[in-house]
Amino acid sequence: DSWSSIMLVNNGVVREDPVLTLSTNTFWDSGLLAIVLDPDFADNNWLYVWYATGINSAGWSGESTLRLSRFVYDSTTGKIDPGAETVILEDKPWFKYHHGNALLFDKEGNLLIAMGNRGELPSSQDMSVLFGKIVRIHPNESGYDIPEDNPYVDDPNVRPEIYAIGMRNPYRMADRAEDGLIVVGDVGANSWEEINLLTAMANYGYPEREGPCPLHQLQPCPPAPPQFTDPIIAYPHDASLGTGTSGAVTGLAFYEGNAFPADYQNNLFFADFNQQFIAS
Repeated sequence: DSWSSIMLVNNGVVREDPVLTLSTNTFWDSGLLAIVLDPDFADNNWLYVWYATGINSAGWSGESTLRLSRFVYDSTTGKIDPGAETVILEDKPWFKYHHGNALLFDKEGNLLIAMGNRGELPSSQDMSVLFGKIVRIHPNESGYDIPEDNPYVDDPNVRPEIYAIGMRNPYRMADRAEDGLIVVGDVGANSWEEINLLTAMANYGYPEREGPCPLHQLQPCPPAPPQFTDPIIAYPHDASLGTGTSGAVTGLAFYEGNAFPADYQNNLFFADFNQQFIAS
């Protein structure tokens, strides 16, 4: 058991006191995994946190879980009451890696959760579980609703929360304000890193495919069969773009500022920590 804190950054300065501290399981890929503000945060002060529960978490049952909870920020005190936690979604059982779990609200106000496969390769294609998927829900006062336009709401053999499948360990998402376009960075296995354009019902191929190729292959390789969607950006786990080996898409952002030349407007930037590069 450990503790993870959410800090407030004001005008580029990190405030010394945490806004919220949670009991977490920080083993391997665990801990406090993602945070996102509600689209109406200015009015309701809601924010959502995805984390691996620790032994001092509310409702601790003796085993760690992956939990999505809503908290309320008190703008007067600059704090969040950890006792006022609304659990939205809880995944059991916990596993040590491949949680993914980026959070992002789409332009319709639905919450997208990029969920890793927890190291279980078949789960990326298993429609009865949420692991290895992009999940789409609409949080409500006590839990969540299923958006009516989710692609599998009428299929009794598929979890209705599922929006897209075939992911390995997706833990970065970014959206473009201009048109709502959403991209997902998925950490590869042996050969490729990839960035995918999110579309309903897409199957990004894992574990049969990784990057633009069959699993564990480099180019030249056979093209994707029609049931799979190739990434829009993929690069191999070597030094072809940077200075190191292996990698992970650790940053994604669309440029929407005014400091760079106009050619960069609405372009996607992505960063790889291991290979030490930023590209567009």
